Amino acid sequence: MRSRWTFPLLVLATGAIGQVRINEACSKNVVGTADGDDFPDWIELHNPGSDAIDLAGLFLSDDPTLPLKWALPVEQLAAGGYLLLFEGNDNDDGHHFDFKLSQEGETIYLVNSGAVIMDSLPMPFLRADHSFG
Repeated sequence: MRSRWTFPLLVLATGAIGQVRINEACSKNVVGTADGDDFPDWIELHNPGSDAIDLAGLFLSDDPTLPLKWALPVEQLAAGGYLLLFEGNDNDDGHHFDFKLSQEGETIYLVNSGAVIMDSLPMPFLRADHSFG
């Protein structure tokens, strides 16, 4: 009986926010993708679904022991849309996460407010201006 009820509850728990994916990332951005006059690390999110998704309550982290490391901006990600986020301390626009990505490789996590992993991207070593996704 327990497994019969567990599966439907897990499907309901992931709901629409399960559509957001970590699409691509760059851990050594030298001259590839500019953020103004700077070239910081970046992470791209994608919503492959047919409905806009509210990003409020979702977090990014590169540390599984600190899953709620950086809160995504309170905004909608359009159906089929992409959102490019940059590393940096100037977060006036909500699009600058406050941790560096390791060029040697690491996993990036997208989690909900309950620290449940919604998606992850295990990045390998990347050469300068190469991305992985």
